[in-house]
Amino acid sequence: MSDFSYNMDLSDLKRIAERKKRRLKSCRKMAQIALCNVIIRDTDPFVPFDTGMTAGSVMDASDKENGLIIYDTPYARKIYYGDAIHFHNDHHAKATARWFEHAKAENLETWLKVARKAFAKDWSKS
Repeated sequence: MSDFSYNMDLSDLKRIAERKKRRLKSCRKMAQIALCNVIIRDTDPFVPFDTGMTAGSVMDASDKENGLIIYDTPYARKIYYGDAIHFHNDHHAKATARWFEHAKAENLETWLKVARKAFAKDWSKS
C-alpha cells in the first residue's frame, strides 16, 4: 500500500473568481443603467404632460443603478393610476394612465436587446 498526498494551491483560482465576480457586478450595473435610460426615453411619450413636472422629475428622482425609475411629484401616483382622468395630448400624444405598462407593451423586446447589448459590451472589456 502506498501513501499519496497532494496539496493544491487554490489562491489563484479564488482571486480569479473574485475578479470575475466584481466584473459581473459591474456589467450588471452598466446594463441596469442602460436599461433604465431606454425605459425612461421610451416611456416619456406616455407620461401625461401639463406643466412637465412629472415627466421632468424622473431623471433626478430615479436610482438607475438599482433599477428604480421614480416619478417624484405629489400627484404622480394619482395620475399614474388615474384611469378615469382625461389627459391632454398636446405635448405627449400617447399620454395615458399606467404609462409604464403601455410603453412596455410597445418596447419590451427593444429594452431586452439594449440590456443584453450593454452587458455584453461591458463584459467584452474584461
